[in-house]
Amino acid sequence: MISYDEALAKINARIALWPAVEVDLADALGLTVAEDFTVPFDIPLFDNSAVDGFALSAPLPAGSVLKVKGSQFAGSASPSASVGPGEAIQVGTGSLLPEGTQCVVMVEDTERTGHDLTLTSEVVAGDGVRLKGAEVRKGQTVSLRGRVVTPTVVSLAASFGRKHLKVRSTPKVGILVTGNELVELGQELLPGQLYESNSWALRSVLARAGFECRVATVDDDLARTTAALRALAEDCETLLTCGGASVGERDFAKDALCALGFAFEFEKVAVKPGKPFAFAHKGRQVAFCLPGNPMSALVTFSVFVWPYLLGCQGRPARFLGAQARAPIPGDIQRDCFVPGHLLFDDGVEFDPEVPIGSHSIGGLLSATCLAHVPAGFPERPKGGLMNVQMLPWVSVP
Repeated sequence: MISYDEALAKINARIALWPAVEVDLADALGLTVAEDFTVPFDIPLFDNSAVDGFALSAPLPAGSVLKVKGSQFAGSASPSASVGPGEAIQVGTGSLLPEGTQCVVMVEDTERTGHDLTLTSEVVAGDGVRLKGAEVRKGQTVSLRGRVVTPTVVSLAASFGRKHLKVRSTPKVGILVTGNELVELGQELLPGQLYESNSWALRSVLARAGFECRVATVDDDLARTTAALRALAEDCETLLTCGGASVGERDFAKDALCALGFAFEFEKVAVKPGKPFAFAHKGRQVAFCLPGNPMSALVTFSVFVWPYLLGCQGRPARFLGAQARAPIPGDIQRDCFVPGHLLFDDGVEFDPEVPIGSHSIGGLLSATCLAHVPAGFPERPKGGLMNVQMLPWVSVP
């Protein structure tokens, strides 16, 4: 059995960036950007109005009276329009500003009678004006590589006129669930049987990040386990097994992987929950053997598998510092990962969930993160500092 730090180091050593692929902008959400943007033109593209109002050629005091010369609105403006002393041109938000504009007075700060416009407040130079290139200049680089494609990234790319985006590929993930006691959803449960839930949890997390999953379920049989893994390995770069990773008579996941030529880096980790977690590789392919208990499976996935998948996309795992809101249980021999959630009332505090066994998913139902209590600490006292890792299905605040 190796330590958490040793296990993480061995996994990290296998990280290599996945290739970049070009996808339609509409399909990029949730994937990882694999390029930086070179701005193709100034943003804003032209001097424009920040408000609905009237373009003026000079700053003026309250009480000034001007003649409304005309109007121009976004998408229908004349590039040859100009405004001179004593004149005003009505404009809308985003309108190309007439030549000679120094400021724009808001509609709310005027009174209009026919073509006469009276200012009800002072207008200073630059009011209501967005200058060409004030936000970004043509040729500048916008650093986006390694960031998740969010709606704001999509909006930025679209504003640059881009229909496609380079992102990191997300190779298929194969999930094998083993256990004689497991029954597919929709079937009747017999005494001693359970509905299979681990693959549903894992594939939902992975699908959210753009991964395509292949799933197989087998009973506790070495030949069938080996055959199922062989089929998954044919087109999946990352393999996950749930169950069959311990040392029981009917635990065949590791034997099956060995039969397929995978070499194990380790077969147990001093963590809680999730001690029977193993990691193997065969060339570029990797295999993670997760415990069969639902909570242990998701915790070890979050702690070990998710950082690996992020690393292959060029994204570092992120941790937050937080103070314990209550005493957090630890362990002398094993690193503990305690589910809970963050509070931001007075700094950043970690509030632990009520402890539930590794067999139950209940301990993660309302959790948003995992607090790390290193081995050697039987307890983290109230107010103690600790590293907190957000769960993969929760956004970092």
